[in-house]
This record gives sequence, structure tokens and C-alpha cells, in this order.
Amino acid sequence: MTLGLRLLQSSPGARTHLPGAAAAGGRLAVSTHMPLLGRRYRYLSLLGEGASAQVVLAEDVLGGASELVAIKVMRRQYAYAGQKEARALRFAPAAARAVQLRGVFCHSGHVCLVLERLVPSLLDYVAESACLAPAARLANLRALALQLLGAVAALHARGVVHADLKPENLLLVAPLGDGSEGACPQVRLADFGSAFSVTATDTASLAFDVQTLPYRAPEVALGRGGRAAMDAWSLGCVLAELALHRPLFPAHSPSQLLLQMEAALGPLPPALRVAPGRAQGSYPGGLGRGLETPAAPQPRSLKGRATGLQASGALASCPDPGMAPDSRRRQLLKGADPEADRAPAMVPGRGLLASWAEALPPLGAELARVDRSAADLILRLLAWDPARRLTPAEALSHPFLSAVSPAGELLAALRGQIAAEQLRALCR
Repeated sequence: MTLGLRLLQSSPGARTHLPGAAAAGGRLAVSTHMPLLGRRYRYLSLLGEGASAQVVLAEDVLGGASELVAIKVMRRQYAYAGQKEARALRFAPAAARAVQLRGVFCHSGHVCLVLERLVPSLLDYVAESACLAPAARLANLRALALQLLGAVAALHARGVVHADLKPENLLLVAPLGDGSEGACPQVRLADFGSAFSVTATDTASLAFDVQTLPYRAPEVALGRGGRAAMDAWSLGCVLAELALHRPLFPAHSPSQLLLQMEAALGPLPPALRVAPGRAQGSYPGGLGRGLETPAAPQPRSLKGRATGLQASGALASCPDPGMAPDSRRRQLLKGADPEADRAPAMVPGRGLLASWAEALPPLGAELARVDRSAADLILRLLAWDPARRLTPAEALSHPFLSAVSPAGELLAALRGQIAAEQLRALCR
């Protein structure tokens, strides 16, 4: 389990110090002698550790039926973040595929979240899937896209934005290699420490406190805050990583991130070039103030991985990437015809393939070599402008997913869920 929580304001009651083994920095010194929740849980091993928490493997011995669980032990100064994550997990609907929360307790002043024990993350699958046949990889990409888009659409229907989607936070239900070879894994969404409500009014304060840097949306990197569209961008990055078997934007600073985005997607639209000044410094590409802030800690798994796209000479001929991909292609292929913008086409027919390829930014051309329909979906999720970005619910009806899902039934179920949530809100 990854531990990418951001620093949040602690509540006064979250800093209560109780007797127990503690180490520097508010970290609990875990050991086999810890009496977790009155010895209900027996410590087995340390699974992982990060800036805000550590995750231990434990055995639930209640009632004599032993069960393995993962316990996320928050550092004392992140107690409020742990409480916030627990609330988000309780609020998430089943369709959101969130990791199951079994319980919450306090140990020596540390908030502890008892979670279902899950196995390697989607990051491990990215490495393993390189050995699969191309047809199997593409089939799994479709199935995983359906899982992830459906899960995030359900989460958004409940009014929750995850705000830290990345392969390390997408855990697998079963170990790789279980079942038939090459079978698509089932995924769970984890680490809701950065999640927030879509009704939050101060979205500017969310800038730089959410999203791991390589999966950060451009509006967040520019200090403009963000809404639910930031999750769609992160999903586009994840799906591109699954398709290309490398991280899309392995950046180490916001300015480097935006340079890599431009190399992949074409120039940043002029409307986004001036960022509201929250941070200090300037962007080497001339974006102005608001970019050189301390970056979020980078996941260890990015070290030594691929270095990303290089700047291409084709950038000068790229259409405006802020325009939705289908509108951009129709503009190039059909000229200024006002009716062209209403055309429903997503993926071109064979006769338009050459012109379609010329309209793609460098990333689109690379993805099209994997699958044209997948390239179209991913580019729509990676639109510069969040208002033109495809939402997860809209993406479920994309032709790329039609081979594995009755998208109409899924959309009908999601619309019903959204209507039910709106009715509950009116009755409160």
C-alpha cells in the first residue's frame, strides 16, 4: 500500500499522547510485542512505510478464525489525515472499488486503519504484462480501463474526488500469476488520504497538496486548484502507462512536469499560460509565476524507470491540445464547417487514417501504434482544459470499451446512482 498522504491541519484531539513505543518524527516503533487493540491483532511484518504512515501485516485472531489484514498506522502529526481517510472510505460506494475498511482504532496516540489485505499494485502488473502477447495486453488494457473508469465515475457520483490516482494506489485483489495466465487482475482504489468533496469551496488551497507529481493535472501544477477533472487526467496517465509500459511524465518538479506535458501533447494553450501566483519562481517555457513549489515526495518505484518522452520537432505543427481530440481532428479534416463540431465521430475510418495520424500530438502517434481507439480515449482524458476533458462516466461509452462492456447498462446504472445521491441531498 502506498503512503502518499499530504500534510493536513491536525485537529486538537488528534495529538493526544498515550503510553507506547514511539520513535522520532511521530512514528510508531512497531514490533511483534505490540498489543494492537487489546491483542486482537497480532503484528507479523512491516509491509511499507512513507512520510505519513506505515503499513503492517497483522493477523486478526478474534474468535479463533485468523485472518490477515493490513493496518495503516498514521504518524501522530497525521492523525487528522487518518480520520479523514477513514471517513472517505466509509462514504465510498461499493461500485467505487475502494479498499475495504474493517475498522479504526487508536494505539498510543496513532490512528490505525484496519484494511483488507491486498497484494501487489498495478505498478507490478505493468512490469509483468510486458511478457504477454500484444492481443492479451490490449484486452487487459480494455478491461482495466473499464474497471478504473467505472470505479472513479461511481466515486464522483457520490461527490468524492480521489486526488491521488496512480498505479501504486491501485491495488490488486489477487496475486499476479493466480488463475489463468495473462488474466486481467481485479483492482481496488487505495489511499484516500487526499480525497475531498466536489462541494469544497476553497479548491485553490488544494493546489500542490494533492496528486503525486507525475500524475498531477496541469491546472493543479499551475496552482489553479482542481475539481473532479483532475482524476480524469490521472487516469489518462495511468492508462498511457499501461499501454506504453513506462511512466508518462516522470518529472521531479512542476516546471519539468509541464515541459514533459508539452513534449507529449503539444504547446500549452495561451489561456493557461498565466497562473495565479501561489508559488514562487518561473517556468522555463515562459509560463510566468507560480510553479517552483516544493514537489511532493516521489514514489520510490519511479527511481530508475524510463525517462519519458523527448521534445519533438513535430510540436510546431501540432493543433491546440486544449481542444478535445475529436474537435481538433474535425477542425483539421473538415475546416471551418460549423456542423463539423457536432459530429459524433471518435475514431476515424480507414480512409481518414493518414490525415487522422497527422493531427495527433506526439503522444497520440505513439499510442496509435498500440491501438487507435485507445489513443483516442487517452487523449480525451488528457485534454489540457479540464472543462473539455472527458469525464470517467462519459468515457464508459467510448468505442474502445464497447468490446468488453455493455456501456449503456453501465451508464444507466451510474445515472440512477447520481439521481439517488441528488435525491438524498435534497432530503437532508
